[in-house]
Amino acid sequence: MRGFTLVEVLVATTIGVLVVGSAGLVFGRSVVAWRTANVRLDQMFETEEALEKIGSDLRNSIGAGLFAGEPDRITCVTADGPLSLKRIGYALTTTENGSSLVRSERDFSESEPKSEKVLLSGVRAFSVSYGYRGERLSEIVWFPHWEQENEVPAVIRVDLELETPRAGVQTLRDEFWIPQGVLMEAPASKK
Repeated sequence: MRGFTLVEVLVATTIGVLVVGSAGLVFGRSVVAWRTANVRLDQMFETEEALEKIGSDLRNSIGAGLFAGEPDRITCVTADGPLSLKRIGYALTTTENGSSLVRSERDFSESEPKSEKVLLSGVRAFSVSYGYRGERLSEIVWFPHWEQENEVPAVIRVDLELETPRAGVQTLRDEFWIPQGVLMEAPASKK
């Protein structure tokens, strides 16, 4: 009966270690890729929910001097029933943990927010543009301010810059058409 030589055992052991090590490396990288994809997917769902909430509030907003449009924030009033008005605001807030898109809500007659909710974390920038009618009827011109606080704009563009894991900064843009809004003529000084 013949056994294995020391060289054969060492070669077999080396091959086994290489195969197991390669499998472990592939498995480890797969787990990292899965976790990264999971974080991105979660952020995508959170972003979609935040944009849906903004769109819903804007579509339910009312005018009559109750809308404020700035380059970095939106404030509108929505009807939460026949006798209940809510002032809703969206803005970027910065804390020691980074920047977040925050939705504030308060009763119309109150001065302090009733609630503030972080809609989206990891937001580097939140900018808002307001659509005005251009020289041609089909043309929309974008400005960083809404000049008519007694009217709700017909269209609002929101740009978000998000920090994403391993992908760096991602820019998202969404436009919200507001059925009760008006498409005002662009201010003469800004055409």
